Amino acid sequence: MARAFHAAMRPWTTGTSVPNFICTDEGARLRASYGPEKYARLVDLKDRYVPGNVFALDQNIPPGR
Repeated sequence: MARAFHAAMRPWTTGTSVPNFICTDEGARLRASYGPEKYARLVDLKDRYVPGNVFALDQNIPPGR
């Protein structure tokens, strides 16, 4: 039943994971969930406002510097 529901909902999905449900060691999946443009913007914001990576718990987007 769950597989049938999953198949029925597939046309309305984005094909990526929801960031809240990605483990902390799955950086590639986290980047893919945002896409390259949004992820780069998030890294830029992190560089600008949190360069010390103070908020590094859960789904961390590390600074680019």
